[in-house]
Amino acid sequence: MARNFKGGIIMLKSKRINFSPVSEEDIEWLRENRNKHKDSFFDAGEISIDQQKAWYGRYKESATDNMYIATLKSGDKIGTIALYNIDIASRTATLGRVLLLEEYRGYGYAEEMVRTMLRVAFEHIRLYKVKVEVHIDNINAIAIYARSGFKSITRPIQLLEATNPNYDRKKPLVIGSYDNLSESGYESQESNIMEGND
Repeated sequence: MARNFKGGIIMLKSKRINFSPVSEEDIEWLRENRNKHKDSFFDAGEISIDQQKAWYGRYKESATDNMYIATLKSGDKIGTIALYNIDIASRTATLGRVLLLEEYRGYGYAEEMVRTMLRVAFEHIRLYKVKVEVHIDNINAIAIYARSGFKSITRPIQLLEATNPNYDRKKPLVIGSYDNLSESGYESQESNIMEGND
């Protein structure tokens, strides 16, 4: 399953959530919800349908980026989550693009989404480290990442600016790292990975 993750796993399931790989049919839903919550993203500008389509084209060609639509068992789309910058050689990735629609907040769905992705990263892709970057004023997200096992690490502002030209000094980031799944006590029965072929 660690080869091309996009081609090897088509559906992820946790206790309450199904995760489907982002598809072309999701483009407008992604754009609408991304624009509605643009202040939560590092590049806070509004995006057009053409920009979203261009992003999807690049995403589809990337073997290092796996993004999912989170859907309740009822079929309601509740958000997104991704593992990207997947580097099999160094066994690392970044967890991000976590978006939970407002009406589904406060029920533990975001933490369930994060823990499911960590399980995929460590148990199925066989990564050693997953990183996360979050705005310092996003207290709820920081709490979710901390409960899920991420540890805060510091990073100089100069390096942030070098790696992200759109970095806003007014919104410093908290950089976190998760090195070992077993530290969280996450139970393997909590999510179910289903293999499939594209």
